[in-house]
Amino acid sequence: MNNKKKKVTIKDIAEACGVSTATVSYVVNGRSDQRISPETWKRVMHEVHLMGYESSAVAKALATGNSGVVGLFAPNAASSPDEAHAFAAFARELSSRLDQRGYSLRLIDDSCVSQTIETLDAIVAMNIDRLTFWKIGFNCFYPLICVDGIVDDLFLFYQINTDFARAAAAAGRPGSQVCAVLRPFAEPRLNRRVEDSFDFTCFVEGEAIPEGFFADKPRDMVCVALGRCLAEQLGRVPGLKVLSLCPGGDIELPAARKAETVASLVYDTIRKRAGAEHDIRLL
Repeated sequence: MNNKKKKVTIKDIAEACGVSTATVSYVVNGRSDQRISPETWKRVMHEVHLMGYESSAVAKALATGNSGVVGLFAPNAASSPDEAHAFAAFARELSSRLDQRGYSLRLIDDSCVSQTIETLDAIVAMNIDRLTFWKIGFNCFYPLICVDGIVDDLFLFYQINTDFARAAAAAGRPGSQVCAVLRPFAEPRLNRRVEDSFDFTCFVEGEAIPEGFFADKPRDMVCVALGRCLAEQLGRVPGLKVLSLCPGGDIELPAARKAETVASLVYDTIRKRAGAEHDIRLL
């Protein structure tokens, strides 16, 4: 059996985009003398990237490894003291590990959602919903990696999350039940993954633990708080066994390991040699 991959042609790209082969040719060859809307240009380049079309012109257009800069987009990094602490630990580790590979880390704003940032080699998007991630991917023709989120196309993208099932197992005692207490992530499907990992889940909106949440829960229940501040608040509830899940916590949130995983993915995806596992869970 011949398993050689079929070469993608301009005609394939044109059919996927619903445009003419001439339009695709103009885009991939950078013809500035032709009037092509930004929306069409983005759609064509997205399919070029997704389908793996190759030519000398496209290789030049999609070239990475030139700026030596990786963008970090984390719009929710300051949403709470716990989130800020976790973000700072991760960003510090990520910056160090990228530096070892010859890259610098730069915080970027939400302009990446609506336009291409041409001075980057990759983007790491942290704690955003999948619609926002998709919008960035529409503009981004270099590696894009999702941290603390869930994306739709794991053939094209990578996602790195905490292994909440392992965290629940680490907290459990024989015969006891385990409750996660956390501020919700931006992506609802990641919140559902947390719920599936624990016996109970308490989502905290704002600063206060929901009043009465623990009134009807088992007395021997163990609470795993995502963050030191939440753990301290829970510690004031009489009779609760509380463990913190954070960098340096009772259950270690592995900022260094997460950063090393992301840095390796950035480096390897730029060089088109990343591994087959796209849904990575760490603890």
